[in-house]
Amino acid sequence: MTPLPVSANNLLTRSRILIAVAAFVVIVLTVMIMGGGSSETTAADAREIHQVEKISFRVDTTAAGELQAKNEKKLISKVERQTTITEIVDEGTFVKEGDVLIRLADDEIKKQLDNEKLSLESAKSDLISAQNALIIQESDNKSNFSKAQLKLDIAILERTKWENGDVEARREELESAVARAKRQFDRLENKRDNSEELFKDKFISKDQLEQDRIAFLDAESSLKIANIRLDVYNEFEYVKDEKQKRSDIDEATAELERVNTNNSSQLANRKANLNNKTAQLAIREDKVADLEEQIANSTIIAPTDGLVVYATSVGNNWRWNNSGPLIVGRQVHHNEELIILPDTSEMNAVIKVHESMIGKIFPGLDCVVTIDAAEGQTFTGRVDEIGIMAEQGGWRDPNLREYEVKINLDLPSGDHGLKPSMRCEAEVIMDNVTDVLAVPSHAVFAEGTVTYVYTPKGSRYKRVPIIAGRRSDNHIEILAGLKEHQRVALIDPDPGHIIEADFDMEQIAKMREEAGVPEGGPRMLRAAMGRRAMNGMRGGKKGKGGFESKDLDAKLEELKKKMDDDLAEFDLEDDDLAEFDDEDLDMEYIEDEPAEEVTKAEKPDGKASTPKKSSEPAATGKE
Repeated sequence: MTPLPVSANNLLTRSRILIAVAAFVVIVLTVMIMGGGSSETTAADAREIHQVEKISFRVDTTAAGELQAKNEKKLISKVERQTTITEIVDEGTFVKEGDVLIRLADDEIKKQLDNEKLSLESAKSDLISAQNALIIQESDNKSNFSKAQLKLDIAILERTKWENGDVEARREELESAVARAKRQFDRLENKRDNSEELFKDKFISKDQLEQDRIAFLDAESSLKIANIRLDVYNEFEYVKDEKQKRSDIDEATAELERVNTNNSSQLANRKANLNNKTAQLAIREDKVADLEEQIANSTIIAPTDGLVVYATSVGNNWRWNNSGPLIVGRQVHHNEELIILPDTSEMNAVIKVHESMIGKIFPGLDCVVTIDAAEGQTFTGRVDEIGIMAEQGGWRDPNLREYEVKINLDLPSGDHGLKPSMRCEAEVIMDNVTDVLAVPSHAVFAEGTVTYVYTPKGSRYKRVPIIAGRRSDNHIEILAGLKEHQRVALIDPDPGHIIEADFDMEQIAKMREEAGVPEGGPRMLRAAMGRRAMNGMRGGKKGKGGFESKDLDAKLEELKKKMDDDLAEFDLEDDDLAEFDDEDLDMEYIEDEPAEEVTKAEKPDGKASTPKKSSEPAATGKE
């Protein structure tokens, strides 16, 4: 039968359904792998039995890292320009303090230094001239000020002399003249009057009378002139002289101010010129000193004993990695890191510890560090420093958070053969557990907040809740729930061999209270639960999730037939599906549904993921 035309929306909807069917197949396969067992499982489970005993073990965690010198010197190019390597010590050489490590080309710097020295001498000469000019200006200022001040003082003295001497003398002279003229006038007036009487009586001649009259007129005129002179002085000459004297003082004062202003201006100019020449000299001196320092920096000396490591070997100079390795003739930039000089007498092992463990680590904890590059040698040490901020796992695992932990190694004196960047593995010992009931860590499982083990009962297994305490990678302390010599299963049994029974939560709460453990158990234990499923799949070890290849083939055939029947219902052909690519599919219609037997599994990054689960317990494994 020819199928009807299929619209794009119908094809998209059917494509989503196909993807949902494919997801269902994957889930069924997972259920089959994790839960599909055979009757042979029972025999294998019977052999996976452990007897509870009192043992001693260490609570520790293991992390990888690399060696790092506790103290190291990073040598950079301090030459403030691009230059060239003319000589360099071989990498890996052990040098002493004061040894020459690198020589850089300094010919151009020396030429520039010669030119700067000539400019420096000119600057010194200019400074001396400016200093002399300032001294001369200060002397001229003093002379000009003295002259102006003397002129003012003289003007003040002249006015004082005029007010207290000249004015009184002049007025006294004029007033005396008026008084004499008045007396002469009065005398001649009386004489004339007497002459008139005598002339009437004919005692004197007419001529004598006329002489007395003329003398009287002269006296009268002299009196008028004397009064006029006195009035003129008081009303005009005195006022004029007073203004002149005041003007002389004002002019001298203004001249003094002009001299002061001009002196200040000239002095400021000379000082500014001196400061300028001083600054120019300082600049030239600094430039010469800088060039001399640049020449000195062209030879890099070992500040301490150490092993020569090129920065290009450890990738610290990423800005100039394209320049190639450090060799004679290579271009070197300012501030480029060239050599790392680690002091190998003290070494640290720097490891990355997962954030779930960092709360249990503190400075002073004992450690055992294994170094593969040193033929597997082990060294003791102690935690010295813990990073403040967690480091992300990057794009490969953005959810990963790790802290940097530095371990101070106990090294023998002499040549121990260790070098920076050697890979290492450190075991941080957090506690020593002595003489306690314990079981292997892969015998403990978790469901929610309940931790339990399987104990054999005939051919079946019973879930027994426990209160777990401290744990290592291999053992878990049992605080309550088990007795010495009691037997537990080391695997997650097949569902058909588990005695189904609900946990007595009141009894578990009582056990926790007696053991002094809060609900949920130790965080480190809970974080470790549920990893054996993935480990079992990787290792091929059959447990609850074990399977036989013949069972898988049969179930695959059955699923394939069922999927063909489901596809036939949609009446789709290959050409219909070929019109779409992955970008046309809306993945929102595909939901992750938990399979009945899906357990906690370990991600490739080593962290446990916790999918939804049924009433069946989750498998567990080493943390």
